[in-house]
Amino acid sequence: MNGTTRLPSKIVSRGYNDDAFVDFSCTYTRAYTVMALVTSAIVCVTTLFGNTSIIVGIVRFRRFFEASLYVMIANLAASDLVLGLVVILCS
Repeated sequence: MNGTTRLPSKIVSRGYNDDAFVDFSCTYTRAYTVMALVTSAIVCVTTLFGNTSIIVGIVRFRRFFEASLYVMIANLAASDLVLGLVVILCS
């Protein structure tokens, strides 16, 4: 292998004559794959840290539960935490 990963492609386009087929599948280099994994890891850690700190801050200071706005923010942080982790880890 020469450092590239070839993705399978089902899309085949006809050229100018009927016998010629052109394959438009793309190739990704190893550097692109590493950068995509590093970026996903950074986003995953940021999502985990940010939403967890919001939830811990609201739960730790009970006086925030008196206002419904903070309860809604905690619910939003919890749903964002779960959704972010599931989407990021599964992609």
